[in-house]
Amino acid sequence: FRPSIVGAAYKEPLPGWIDCIHGAAGLFIAVGKGMLRVMKINWNTVADIVPVDYVTNMLITIGWITALNRTPFPVVYHCNTGSHNPLYWRNIIRLIVKSYTENPFDETFLHPHVIKCRPFIMWRFW
Repeated sequence: FRPSIVGAAYKEPLPGWIDCIHGAAGLFIAVGKGMLRVMKINWNTVADIVPVDYVTNMLITIGWITALNRTPFPVVYHCNTGSHNPLYWRNIIRLIVKSYTENPFDETFLHPHVIKCRPFIMWRFW
């Protein structure tokens, strides 16, 4: 089973539920707190973030399918958004900055803002 980047819950157990601040959630919180201001990323790539409840439901379904259909070879299942409804990093960061500007944390380091670096220039130096 190969999930993409696992993000906060869509519906179950609660919308927006997370149990840790690793991965995408940590990135979003750092932007909202104003601690992350420069990102080394290609803004035109798809941010393939899948809600944790989708990943969990697929894992349970795969277990059920595997128990019913024994195969002589391993089957690999992928859980990602693909090209059906792509969400690009530029749109995610714009939405995060807008959300945290309208609904700020109680304590922030700086106003949420992200500087968009061109990765092919900056990657040579970092």
